[in-house]
Order: sequence, then structure tokens, then C-alpha cells
Amino acid sequence: MAGKVGCGLLLAVLFCAAAVSRAPFVVFLLALAMVFTAFLWWDARTLRRQVTAALQLPAKPVRPGEAFAVTVHLRNAGRRTVPELRAVLRAEDAESGTAIELPCAAMLAPGGRADLWVTLRAAKSGLWRFKLQKLTVRDHLGLFAADSPPDGQTWELCVLPPAEGEADGAGNTPQNRAERESRAGQDIADGVYDLRPYRVGDPLKQIHWKLTAKVDELTVREPLGTTYRADPAGTLLAEDGGTPPPVLHFGRAAVTRLRTLTRRKAADPDTGLEFVDRVLLPQQGAAAQPVLRGCVDFSILLLLTLGLLAAVNSAFSLALPAWIWPGAAALCALWLALCYAPLPAAAKRGAVLALAVGYLVLLFLVQRDFLRGMDAFANAVKLCLNERFNADFAVVEAGACGLFVLLALVPITAFFAAVTVWRSDALLLDLVLLPAVVLVLLTGAGGGAVGWLLLLLGCVGAWAAARSVRRRRLWGKKDSTVYAANVENFLTTQKTTAAGMMLVCAVLFLPALALRPVLALPLDALQPVTERARVAALGAAIEWLPKISGGALNFHVSAAAGGVEDGSLTQGNGLALTGLEDLMVTASAKPEETVYLRGFIGADYDGTSWQAGDAAAFDSAASNWKTDGNGRLAIANLPFLRAAYSGTEPRQMTVQRLHANDAYTFAPYNAYFNDYYTPDGDGAIAGQTTQDDTFYYFPRKQAKELLAARADGDASVLDRLESAYAAYAEARYLALPAGAEYDAIREELDALVKERKLKDNDTDGRRTLVRSWLNERCHYSADAAAPDGADPVLYFLNKSHAGSSTQFASAAVVLCRMLGLPARYVVGYAAPQSLFTAQGDGSYRAVLQDDNAHAWAEVYLAGQGWTPLEVTPGMAAELTEGELSADTPLAGQNAANEDDAPLPTQSETQTPDSTSRNTALLWVLPVILLLAVLVIVEVRRVRRTPLQIVQAEFRALYRKMRRCGLGENVSSDEAAFAEFLQAHCPQTDGETIQSMLAAVQTAQFAPGPCTQETAQGVRTICRKLRRKMRKGVG
Repeated sequence: MAGKVGCGLLLAVLFCAAAVSRAPFVVFLLALAMVFTAFLWWDARTLRRQVTAALQLPAKPVRPGEAFAVTVHLRNAGRRTVPELRAVLRAEDAESGTAIELPCAAMLAPGGRADLWVTLRAAKSGLWRFKLQKLTVRDHLGLFAADSPPDGQTWELCVLPPAEGEADGAGNTPQNRAERESRAGQDIADGVYDLRPYRVGDPLKQIHWKLTAKVDELTVREPLGTTYRADPAGTLLAEDGGTPPPVLHFGRAAVTRLRTLTRRKAADPDTGLEFVDRVLLPQQGAAAQPVLRGCVDFSILLLLTLGLLAAVNSAFSLALPAWIWPGAAALCALWLALCYAPLPAAAKRGAVLALAVGYLVLLFLVQRDFLRGMDAFANAVKLCLNERFNADFAVVEAGACGLFVLLALVPITAFFAAVTVWRSDALLLDLVLLPAVVLVLLTGAGGGAVGWLLLLLGCVGAWAAARSVRRRRLWGKKDSTVYAANVENFLTTQKTTAAGMMLVCAVLFLPALALRPVLALPLDALQPVTERARVAALGAAIEWLPKISGGALNFHVSAAAGGVEDGSLTQGNGLALTGLEDLMVTASAKPEETVYLRGFIGADYDGTSWQAGDAAAFDSAASNWKTDGNGRLAIANLPFLRAAYSGTEPRQMTVQRLHANDAYTFAPYNAYFNDYYTPDGDGAIAGQTTQDDTFYYFPRKQAKELLAARADGDASVLDRLESAYAAYAEARYLALPAGAEYDAIREELDALVKERKLKDNDTDGRRTLVRSWLNERCHYSADAAAPDGADPVLYFLNKSHAGSSTQFASAAVVLCRMLGLPARYVVGYAAPQSLFTAQGDGSYRAVLQDDNAHAWAEVYLAGQGWTPLEVTPGMAAELTEGELSADTPLAGQNAANEDDAPLPTQSETQTPDSTSRNTALLWVLPVILLLAVLVIVEVRRVRRTPLQIVQAEFRALYRKMRRCGLGENVSSDEAAFAEFLQAHCPQTDGETIQSMLAAVQTAQFAPGPCTQETAQGVRTICRKLRRKMRKGVG
């Protein structure tokens, strides 16, 4: 029962982890656990068919007090080991119905046979019936049990009464008539008993003398016919034919009876049977195979050691030297040799003590290198904590940790050898290994799938070996040949079982991989529930982790487009949480445009991620520009200072960090930074806690006008500094990855530039080309990811054509550089103007949630500075001059070419054809995978959320307006947008148009969810406007 509960808890934990994290490796582990559990159930059901048992009794009757043997012949007819076989032998008194049950246990090798001798002695005469009551087998891990039906044959044994004058088995001699009177205190205690005629050999104290005098026949009192079964708790279980067996609590008498029943040479007072001995005699079992046993034990030790070592190495990025791995294998071989050495127990204990002393001496000799390695290991752990939990542990440069790890493996491998080879104690292994695994998973950086799989295989082997429990009480005396044969059979069967289960687990990796896509269906269906649970759990962790750790640990929640943070283009360690508040932005005036708050800035692409720029190279260049004071701050403040040169009053904005990543300062474009801020060269501004993040800044549109006006004036010192930095940006931010595929894309862009006749100084035309090139070829997908080892940008541009804001922004940077535009990759937050609400003090405030995190490209325009370039398709791209919030999916991609196609609603269902195809999931795996993909696509198309309905309708309206003459750079929050609608739809009043635009922006950017009523209203108005516009065009 405990095994089933543990298995159920493990499956529940894995299912919750897979549903919440949706990590591919966790889903694979869930699939593997399900497949492995199904195999174990099948294993128990099939093992019972290959096990047979037969009963054999003495051929001649026996006398009271004479020992006799009941033999249970056990046979395994299959090719698999039977790790646990339990047989229950029932002995019943034919006259009274009183019976006892004797449990027996054995383990059988493939094709093996064994005889279980149960030696008994009858204390009185009578007829006894013996049969096998139950035969039970368990799977190789002990989770499931299956009953094998016994043959049901009943064997009878006659216990002859003693001859005249001969003592019976109870030590009594037949009495004469004078002795028939009962002596005081010899009668059975008052209670429930049965009456029967006297039989020769019955004790005189059981004769009911009063009733005998009345009926003129000797009558004996004895307990009612009851089946007594020994229970380890000190009780006797009584079974009746038709009702569930009640538990009879007889207090001290029951405990005494249990003890006498299970001890040798102690008679049961109720049945008269005396248990003498039980011996298991292996008749045909596994041959002695010490080499096989040694190989299996070494494999388990090696898998546990190397698996844990590989997992730790990957989790903490230790970069262990190559000699660590053979060193770990040598340690496993050393402890295995010590366990297998033919030495007395005292000699082995002495060898272990000598090795321990030598280990301590070695630690003393190399203590400096050991401590340096320990510091290096601690620094690696601290670095992971700093990155994963946003901690602030001091990390210093340290040497290699190879020697420390190797010496630390000495006690670890010794422990593994003790609990797998010497004792086979899976419980102790789990109690020590499970906390270590959880600690590595929580503190490490993840990864290391190979190490975890090796560790899993080793644990499966240890669990299977621990299921074969030593039962020395059945093996006879230690110095007998029977005992030696039992030990040999036990060890060989144990190791064969462990090797077989490890092999089965490894083979089941393949069906688990095939089942992983199928499990995505229920996980996707549970996503709304698991998302709420995930947010609640992480919200609690975010709140309590700093309190528990004293502020040392904090969750790192800054993310962009589904958990990708900083410059990574693969699913990283960042967490994207719906509803989690990251920043609170307060502005002195209501913004008239989307406010971009920059965090990470990537300059160099290495084929998998964006890296920050070279700060030293920037400092070297800035030293030639004759800046006053800090050259980094001078360049960071250059757009603000040049815009403020005309005396225009700047605006003020305060950015309060709630749960956002404090590694960066999230600031708007054209902001001013004082001396408390530290730029990372020409990139991101590092986070600080000295003061509040309150900035003076100029909105981008206003700064553009102010800086354009300066172009006609005389160049100042700031203008000359800007010219110098512009030259640096053109030289620094045009670098491209090498490769033939990138060259082909560049040739295609050059052809488009010639076709459109774009001039070298036409930056607007080139930015428009990048936006249109991406929007025509690629579409939005929050779940898109490149395969391992593939270049995410090339995979996005040439193969998948689907990605989130990280892929679109990265591709935009590469394309801009191909067109000669200096560009960088930025991760931060996008705050649309509709999100700002008025406060009582005249300010405007917006709370940015984690799903407002976003990635975009920025292009350097000479004379103006860095300007965001939004290319991610979706709702907000048409709302605000190509600007987008992070969580905007591109719903209704098929409507790109069919603007007026009717959109499906939530009431629509799948076709009967899809229902019929779903039944094919039970037949062929490729068909299962294909239909799973079809169902996912159909469900996503049919069951749109209200927000997706709003996005799809407004996109269709926007495309219609573009075809009717709307300019590309006209944003939906500009007055020209509403005026265009009013001009082309004269029958629609302006209030309706304004309410529709407000509803769209509220649905997209408000903290609360979009309602179905809002979506329906936006759909109705957008479709009316599209129809009227169509009439106007015609």
C-alpha cells in the first residue's frame, strides 16, 4: 500500500510540475513515470501466470507428538525472476473446523524451483486438512500485487490416537472412570465454546461433566470453529465463511498465542498444532555468477555517482576537468572491491577505518588546494543563486574545483556502496538523495538532462535490488549447505532483477518520448487553471522568500515574451507571470505615446543570444571625445542635453520597482541620469538602490522635433559629441554573423532596396522595408522555439517563420544592420499611453505587469539618437506606430489575405470529421501525433479569448484602412486615425469611433481581463465600419 501511495504521489507531483512549468524534460519524466507504472502493473499480472505451487504431505498417518513436514513445491516457469512470492498454508481440524494459516515467502530465478518445508507436530489426534490458501506475486519494484489462483486441492493427514495406556501428544494418559471428575481450576473459562463427543486423547479438563451426566455421554467443550491467522500487531484474525473476518482481541492471551505460534517448538493451545521449523530448499535456481553480480553492482554505483556528478556540473556550470570522471569510476571500483573482498567482518571494518584515517591525512596534506576548490564550488553556487534568485552574494575569482569535487566524492561513493551493495537499503538512499536533488534543482541553473537520466537509472536499479529482502529465518543454519544455496540464489536473483529493471527503464525512454506530445493536450487544456496556481505559488514565493532569507534571495521575474530574459533567444530562467506587478510608473503628464523602458541592451550576436557591448572598447573610444567627467554618463545623457538646449521644460517620470529585475534601471528614452547611475559601457544602466528612480525626460516625439530644429543651427559642443558618437555607432553596431545563409538574406534585401530605389540616407524607407519584410513572411507565436544547436534567428527567418517579440526584434536588428542601419537589441517594458490613469495630485500612473515585458529593436538615427523600431506583428503594432506590448499574440493570421472573412466564435465546434479522426489516436502513434496537432490548431482557432477577438477584428479594420489610403506611420492614438475613419465612414458619428478606439486600447493594455461584452461590442463596430468603408471605396 505504501508503494502505491508513493507512486501516486510521485505521479501527482510530476503532473503538477509538468502542467505548471511545461518544461519538455519535466513532461518527458511524467510520460516516463506513466509508462513505467503501466509496465509494472503488466509485470505483476503476467508474473502470476508463470508461477505454480503444489502441496505434498506425508504418505502415512502420524502419531500425536510426531513431527511431520508439509512441503510446498514452488516453480517459476518463465524467463523473468520472481522477486517476491508469498504462499499462505492453511491447516484445518476436520472435526472442529479450527484452523491456522502459516505465511511463507520465497524468490525464484528464471526457470527456478524451490521446496518450502514447513515442519509441524500435532498435539492431539484427529483428521487434518491442508491446502494452499493464497499465492501472491509482486512486480519487480513491489508496487503492484497479483494473486495467482492455487490449485484448490485439499490434502488430508490423519493423526492416529494413541494406543491403550500410551501417552498422547499432550502428555495425557487415558483416564479411568474415577478420574473423570474435573479438578478445581481445570475447566475451560466461561465463554463461547462448542460441544462435541469425546475423542480419545482429549484432555479431561475440557469434558463438560454436568452435561455428560445429563446425556449419559462424554461431551467435550472447545472453542467455536474459527480460523485464526497470526497478525504482526499482536492480534488474532478470525475468518468466517460468509462474512468479513472480524478481529478478535484477546488481550494478553492473544499475544501469548501469537508468540507461541511463531516460535519454534511451541504448541497452539486451540488447534493442537505445534510449529517446529520452516526451511526454503532451492532445488533449481540461478547458477553462481559472481562476475554478473559485480558488474551489476558496479553499474548501479557508477550510474548514481556519474549521474549526480553530471547533474551538479551542469546545474552550477562547474566545467570539471576530464580526469574527474575516471577518478569517480575508480572510487566506485575501490568500494566495490572492499565489499566483495573475502574478508571477515572485523577485517572489513578495520579496512574501512584505515581508509578513513588515510582520507583525513590526505585532506590535511592538500588542505589549501581543497579549500580553494571548495571556495570555487561555493562561488559557482553563489553565482547561480545571484542569477536565479536575484541574490547579492559576493563572488570572487577562485581556482578550479576539480580536486575538491574528487575528494568530496570519496564519502559520497562510500555511502552509495553502503546502501546499494552492502545493505540494499533504498529507503536510506532516498532519504539522503532526494533532498540533495531538490536542492540542486532549486539552486542550480537547470539543464543536465543526461545526468538526471543516469541518476534515475541508478535509482531504479537500487530500488529493484532492495525489493529482494533477505529472509534468513527460512534459509536454515548458517553453516549448512542449504543456507549457502539460498544465499547464492538470493544474490543472483537480486542482481538479475536490478539489471533487468535498469534495462527496461532505458528501453522505455523511447515510448516516453513518443508519449510526450500526446500529454501536451491535457496540459494545454489545464493551462488556465495551472496558470492561476502558478501565479499564486510564485507570488507567495516572491513575497516570503526575501523574508525567510533576510532579503538575500529574491525571485528573478523580469522576462520578455514567455520567460525569455536578457539576451537569450531560447527558453531561459526568466519567469513570465500573468498578473504579477513588476513596475509602477508615475508621469507628471499623461503620455501621448507608448513609453518604452529600456533594461538590457544587446550589441553582439553569438549565434544563440545577444551579449552586452564591450565596455572597455567604448571607454577607449570615449576618451578621445573630450567629455567632461564620466564619458559613459555623458553619452547616456546626450539626447536629453541636446533636446534641453533650447530651454524646453522636460517632463518627469518615476519608475518604482515592485518585482522587476533589479539588475537594471528601467528608464525611458531621452532621460537624464545623475551620478548615482552606472552605465555598462554604451549599454544598459545598472540597477541602484541609493535613491528613487525619478527621471527628467523628453517624450520621443517632442525630442524628435527639438533635435530636428537644432540641425539648422550652429553646431555646439554637444552636437560635435553627437557626431563623434554617431560615427562610433556606425562602426560598432553594423557587425553581422557570418554564414552563407546570412549572405543569401542580405542579397535578397539588396535586391529589394534596388527595386524600391531607396537612397543611402533614406532611413525611414529602410526601416519600413524591415517591418514589411518581417510581417509578410513571419507571424507571431508565443510557443515557438528553435531546436537545440540551431541558430534561433536563421531558424526563425528561413524555417519556422513563427516567433515571439524576441525573435522578431533579433531578426530586425540583423536586417537593419544588413541595410546599413546601426541597431541594437533591447529588453524592457512597454507602457501604452492608455494604461496611464489620472491621480488626485495631477499625475498619471500605470502599473506594468510581467506580461508587459517586451523585446524590440532600436536604430541609431544621426542627430536624433537611439529610436525604438517595433516590428512584432499583432494588435498594438497597428495601435501605436508599430509599438507592441509583450503579450500580444497574432490571432487570425489567415485573415491577412481575407480581410472580411467571418470569424469563428466560441460557440462553434469541431466538425464530425475531426471527431472521427480522434478515434484513430488509439491505433498508430504517427496518427496520434498528427491528430494532436490538428486538434490544437482547431481549438486555438475556434476558442478565441475575448482579447484575441478584439485583436483580430481591429487588425482587419486596420488593413482595410491601409488599402483605403491610411498612411503607414499613422498611429491609432493619433487624431489623424480617427479623422480618417470619420472621413471614410461619414454615417458613423465620432463618439462611436472614439469609444471603439478606447475599448480596444483598454482591452489590450488594462490590468484586468477583457470581457466578452467588450469583445462583442468591438466586433460589431469594426465590422460595420469595414462594410461602410467598402461601400465608400466602391
